[in-house]
Amino acid sequence: MSYPSDDEVPWRPAKDRWVPAMDHTGGWKESAYRPRIGEIICARIECGESVRQVCADPDMPSYATVFQWLKMHEDFDARYQAMRDRMRTYAAEQAVRRRAEGRLGRARMRKVDGRPPRDWVSGRRSTYSLKAAQAFCDRLADGESGMSISADPAMPSAKCVYRWLRNEAEFREMYQQARASQQRRLEFEMHWACDLAEVTGRAVAERKIAALAGRIGRLRARTWRLAVETR
Repeated sequence: MSYPSDDEVPWRPAKDRWVPAMDHTGGWKESAYRPRIGEIICARIECGESVRQVCADPDMPSYATVFQWLKMHEDFDARYQAMRDRMRTYAAEQAVRRRAEGRLGRARMRKVDGRPPRDWVSGRRSTYSLKAAQAFCDRLADGESGMSISADPAMPSAKCVYRWLRNEAEFREMYQQARASQQRRLEFEMHWACDLAEVTGRAVAERKIAALAGRIGRLRARTWRLAVETR
């Protein structure tokens, strides 16, 4: 008995489509990846299932296998990324639609209540001050840590600093310049510690340099790269 194709049954849900048989036994074997399996995985995720829910199906590959296939098979990776892009676009469009419907509903309620329409949104008044921002960045460039500066009652709190970084472009630029200046200062201290090694001793200089190198590393932005296979 032949299994009807998806074209013959277009209404069939993605999770009920025919899947090529896979060997789930242990040990080394050739990759069981087939373009159809990748297509069904992406279709099920796009229909609302999570990767773990899809992989819980006995006919589907394991969770680890799916992500291994993404590294090994370019066509599957391209299909998967395109699916994720469509989902993100759809979610963003739905968020915009919900906000628009919310504004329209509130406007209708105000009209029913006989109140004038309001096209502005209330919010917390910004505590941003150029003078305070400059003072914070000056101390940061001089080598102090952000937490020690925020511990000073005269300085903005850590929560306030993060809010300024998110909302104030001027402060973001000042903060980046201060961090760059702080890193240059630490690098200078490393060179200075090397020059004083004959006076302080090699062991003391090495500990000082290691501490400064660790601090410079923590200041750098975190980056992640895909592992490149070497042969």
